[in-house]
Amino acid sequence: MAEYDPKKKRDYYLANRERRLAYQNQYYRESKPRFQRRKEIDEVLDPDKVKAVKKNISDYNREYYNKNKEKIKAKRRGAYARKTGKTFLLEL
Repeated sequence: MAEYDPKKKRDYYLANRERRLAYQNQYYRESKPRFQRRKEIDEVLDPDKVKAVKKNISDYNREYYNKNKEKIKAKRRGAYARKTGKTFLLEL
């Protein structure tokens, strides 16, 4: 088995970043109608399943936000500061 070299792997992904992003963008552009159609079919055939999926996603997002609230807010403050040149005071 080949030796795992993290530096080599990182260099490979950095060197091929643009090609990978182009491929991913093309794939999602071409697949979007298929995904939308599948969602429409599921909404008609099994609306309870669609509701359950939405609830699971909502629960996950809420849990993730609560767990990482400080990191998310710090990132937003940084983005706001870069965009406007202003900084927030402490939030109350």
